[in-house]
Amino acid sequence: MEIAKNIMNAAGIVKKGIEGIPELKVLGKPYYNISFTSDTFNIFEILDIMGEKKWNLNGLIRPDCIHLCLTNAHTKPGVAERFVHDLKEAVALAKSNPDKKEGGMAPVYGLASTM
Repeated sequence: MEIAKNIMNAAGIVKKGIEGIPELKVLGKPYYNISFTSDTFNIFEILDIMGEKKWNLNGLIRPDCIHLCLTNAHTKPGVAERFVHDLKEAVALAKSNPDKKEGGMAPVYGLASTM
């Protein structure tokens, strides 16, 4: 019960952090499995940047989004806050380089979502 409570608390921090980034949108009303997207830029660019920051996230299509399943690992002190910090940095980087085409999985996910 304690682990579940801690996961829910970490998920709340992450969800609130995502909701605080105007370019991102949380999908649905998640408890601990959080998916989010963007109407501003290619969300898969964020996936690539977060991967470079060593976050293991899942890219999904229909709709194009990023998925994070919070676990006990995310409940360690400062981890949820670090995720939000890194996500804010990733969004800022994606916004500063909107025409980036090289590297990463963004083109692959983008192509998959058109099929």
